[in-house]
Amino acid sequence: LILHYVIPEFKTCDEFLAYIARKIGRLKKGGRPDMSAAAKKVLVDWNTGKLRYFTEPPEGENEDGQHGKLCSAELLSEMSKEFDLEALDNEQKTLVEGMLFSRYSSLFSWLVGRNAVVAIA
Repeated sequence: LILHYVIPEFKTCDEFLAYIARKIGRLKKGGRPDMSAAAKKVLVDWNTGKLRYFTEPPEGENEDGQHGKLCSAELLSEMSKEFDLEALDNEQKTLVEGMLFSRYSSLFSWLVGRNAVVAIA
């Protein structure tokens, strides 16, 4: 950020936004920096791709005590299992049936007490 915006080092977010506001000429009355305009400028730069983002993934100790990547191949393969639409459909049907029963349970018990015929479509 310091290199991109050509600003001095900063320690807080407010200090960073103040430098940006001065750099782009967004000052309020009395020469106070317009922090919201500076924040919008940074967000626009981020969203349009003017600010580059690149970082190496952190390395740490895995279960074997060796230093390496934090994600294991087993974890990634488990997380990338095929999406099962039938299981999702069955889960939704069970959920809806449970909601219908709980919503109308007092009505069902009243109708059953009256020997009424109940049909669910």
